[in-house]
Amino acid sequence: MSREVIVIYLKVLGYYGGYPYNDVGTSSYLLTSNNYNLMIDCGSGDLISLENNIDPLMLDSVLISHYHHDHMADIGVLQYYWQLHNKRPNKSILPIYGNDTDLNMVKSFNWPNSTVGKSYNAGSVLNLGPFEIIFKEVHHPVPSFAMRILEKKYQ
Repeated sequence: MSREVIVIYLKVLGYYGGYPYNDVGTSSYLLTSNNYNLMIDCGSGDLISLENNIDPLMLDSVLISHYHHDHMADIGVLQYYWQLHNKRPNKSILPIYGNDTDLNMVKSFNWPNSTVGKSYNAGSVLNLGPFEIIFKEVHHPVPSFAMRILEKKYQ
């Protein structure tokens, strides 16, 4: 009996808090499974780290845990990147997910012909490619969400 092997790949793109340091950006991760590329947070300096791993146009979605700059400073840079490159192999518009405690922030993720803002909330379930993501609000100075990420084939 053969068994399909699924590889989930997690790459830490940045891990500093507050500001980039020593050529390393702030909070950001690339989670990949079954050719689906999910960027979790998009901190300062992380677009360069992303480019060193995959073409940013290969992203399928971006998920922001909370609205501190060290978790989302490169969103605008990523939006410009998508705006300036017309050949997009995975999708024409990149969805960027943020929590619904600040819908103006989610709306700011809308960038003409490039990105679209979408919201999630505590207790919601988000299905992105091979991932099922469940959110729980955690204690932090601003609304912030922990994520439970499951690979759908193993549920």
